[in-house]
Amino acid sequence: DELHDSASLHSIAGLPVTLGYPDEDVTPDNVGTLGVGSMGNDVEILEQSGHVRVLLVLHRRDALQAVAEGTVEVSPGYTTIIDPTPGVHPVFGRYDAIQTHRRYNHLALVDEARGGPTVKLRADEDDRQATRRHDAATPGQSVRRLRLDSTPPQPVPAPAAPGGPHMHPF
Repeated sequence: DELHDSASLHSIAGLPVTLGYPDEDVTPDNVGTLGVGSMGNDVEILEQSGHVRVLLVLHRRDALQAVAEGTVEVSPGYTTIIDPTPGVHPVFGRYDAIQTHRRYNHLALVDEARGGPTVKLRADEDDRQATRRHDAATPGQSVRRLRLDSTPPQPVPAPAAPGGPHMHPF
């Protein structure tokens, strides 16, 4: 349930994508070096799998080359609060602690995701035939559009937080 918390999921929107696991959080001071792309603003939970779907745009050639060579798994970087109260989940069984208040920092494009091989890039159904598009804002550049899944989405409600929408400095 914590993985699908609305405030947590909305912290994903617009964040940078990195190539590999960075040694530090991505910040406004290092995003130019660590960032190879960015995530879109529409975040959806896929009803069948429970996975999250978000549009990715890869900006750098090294990231596009890594995907072409098979680096397609993704792993989020985040902060969390650990609640050490043990319990029993109705589907997954016993646990020793729960991660709460997860807030995302970036999404790493990796060879082996910490969440397993099902957490990976998938071409959007609309983009299967043409996964590259010409970007008029940057003549001569191609941008690959990828989503984390291609099954029907379930909208994620916006978090009820005072102070307006969550903004990132990137």
